[in-house]
Amino acid sequence: MRRLLTLLVLLPGTRVMAETPAALVEAIAVAREQDTFAAFAKLESSGTPAEVAALYSKSVFVLYGEKDVPLTVAFGRRGIAFALEAARADGLPEESATDLRATAKTIAYNVAANTWPGWDDEGIEISQTDLALGLDCARLNLRLAVELDKPADKVSAAHWLLGAQQMANGDTEAAIASFHTAARFSEKAEQPRETLLNESYAALAGMLVERTRATSLSQFDATVTAPRNEGSDDAKFYADQLETARKVFVKDMP
Repeated sequence: MRRLLTLLVLLPGTRVMAETPAALVEAIAVAREQDTFAAFAKLESSGTPAEVAALYSKSVFVLYGEKDVPLTVAFGRRGIAFALEAARADGLPEESATDLRATAKTIAYNVAANTWPGWDDEGIEISQTDLALGLDCARLNLRLAVELDKPADKVSAAHWLLGAQQMANGDTEAAIASFHTAARFSEKAEQPRETLLNESYAALAGMLVERTRATSLSQFDATVTAPRNEGSDDAKFYADQLETARKVFVKDMP
């Protein structure tokens, strides 16, 4: 669920260059053969602002599928800046400006999600710089969710993603608070499974704090058992996701 935007387009490790628009293929080639600045200039001359922003959004999926995290981040962050700058153009209709800002939000979400090590995707290496830039994108994603007046489920996802990035960046107390806030918004959206998942991540983060380790471990185990007992494919996916994240972040507990 948390990577729905990514999973609908590209499974990690899948090469999709054959299905990628020619303008994006050419820009990626320029980035690898010359430099990213030349690539951005080429891409930004390929269409209207809305079309270019959509290509930048697509680039995040393509480059992550190529397991190229540095270029994923580079193209993603430039795409965010391009879309936000284009949205401020004089005389642009309000609807078009909102659409561009929404595209910037989508890119921010996916850059932040794809720089989170908790998925433990094979062949993906995430540096400390990637983590810091991913955290920045998570913050932007939340700000835009609020500014664009997104519904409670989208605000919940934004708080979850911020918490995930805060946990990965070592700000555990802030992560716990973000996960609890995400749970409140998913409860407001009447999403009981999402609420349970958010509380599970709060418990996972709590396992990283010495004074709450034992209690959080018990809470985490209980919240993982519940979806497994449900038996549905979605519930199993959530439980597996939690167990994977636990292995990544909590290496010294059984």
